[in-house]
Amino acid sequence: MHEVVDLAAVLLVLLHILWLFKAPDNSFSTLFPWQKEGRRQVVDDLKRLKSGTQLDGGPGSAGLIGLVQLGLLTASVMALSGLMLFLLMPEAGNKLSSSAGAVAEIHELVSNVM
Repeated sequence: MHEVVDLAAVLLVLLHILWLFKAPDNSFSTLFPWQKEGRRQVVDDLKRLKSGTQLDGGPGSAGLIGLVQLGLLTASVMALSGLMLFLLMPEAGNKLSSSAGAVAEIHELVSNVM
C-alpha cells in the first residue's frame, strides 16, 4: 500500500508543480522567497502575525504565504525518493544496492522532516 500511495503522491506533486509554474501570477521569487526582498517580507509577515494583524493573501502573494512552498519541496523529495526506491529495490530479499541504500537514507531523513 505504501508503494501505491507513493506513486500517487509523485503524480500529484508533479501536477501541482506544473500548475504552480503555469499560473500567470506566480513567479519563482513568489513561490520560494529566499532572496533578500523575500526574506524581508517573511520577517514583516511574522511581525504582523505577532501583533495580531491579518496577512495579505491571495494568488501571487509572497512572504510567509510563499514560504509554505518549502512543504512542497519536502513532499517532492519524499515522493521522488520513494519512486526511486520503488524502481531500485529488489523484489525479493532485503539486500539493497549501495545506490538504493543511499536513496533509502535520504527518504528516511526527509520523512522525519516531513
